[in-house]
Amino acid sequence: MPIDQNMVELDVRPIVPREKHPTIHATLERLDAGQSMTLINDHDPKPLYYEFNF
Repeated sequence: MPIDQNMVELDVRPIVPREKHPTIHATLERLDAGQSMTLINDHDPKPLYYEFNF
């Protein structure tokens, strides 16, 4: 399968809980136009939804 240069995969499962959201936000901010991110997590995404729903 070809690698999609426009897709960034972020797996936050091994990251300590207090660093998960800052890591997610920082990764999103670094995306270039046309890029997207797949997030792999092990926690409830609802708080992230509210953080991004501005």
